[in-house]
Amino acid sequence: MSVEKDSRTIIGTKSDNIFSLEEHLKRRQFAIDKNYEYTRDYGFYDPILCGSIDGTDEKPHDHGIVRAINSRYVPNKAVTTDLTRTLFVGGLNFSTQEDTLKKYFSKFGKIKKTRLVRDIVTGFSRGYAFIEFKHKSDMSKAYHESSKTTIDGRQLIIEYELERKLRGWRPRRLGGGLGGFKESGQLRFGGRYKPFARIFKTKLNQLKKASQ
Repeated sequence: MSVEKDSRTIIGTKSDNIFSLEEHLKRRQFAIDKNYEYTRDYGFYDPILCGSIDGTDEKPHDHGIVRAINSRYVPNKAVTTDLTRTLFVGGLNFSTQEDTLKKYFSKFGKIKKTRLVRDIVTGFSRGYAFIEFKHKSDMSKAYHESSKTTIDGRQLIIEYELERKLRGWRPRRLGGGLGGFKESGQLRFGGRYKPFARIFKTKLNQLKKASQ
């Protein structure tokens, strides 16, 4: 088991981490053409698109998205787990410990590593963790069978690790991420729990014509 301190920086220098309106419009057009349900299928993360129920917004509509656009985020390079065998586990009770997570997820297969992310200053849990399985098939089984699982009184959010997979990723604490609750006023679409709505054919044709 491993406890990861959340010491990553949000200041980056790579162009992939700098939001560009021009690039956003290109990504928006790509999203219109492909009309995928999940942002993971696009291979990139766009704060404006993920703030839109169908991934077609041109401009941000909440302050969180603006915050995500203005941030520059670099994934933690100290993380060496295999992202194709790793699950993100969010919504944790702040008292939940690594042993509890390992005990639950071990029923799906052999666990290679458990990472509970903690605040670098206080050492307290930040409410999310990463579980790396030895076999991809076990990870997939855990993903499909753990939806809406409750541990220590909290319903978990189970998603594939996307931080290192999606170019331009912004975490929820910077206004990005996926999912969320309507009450928070910061819904993010394109994830497992809130996939992009399929674009109606008439609207899709209108959008394509408007972009030509």
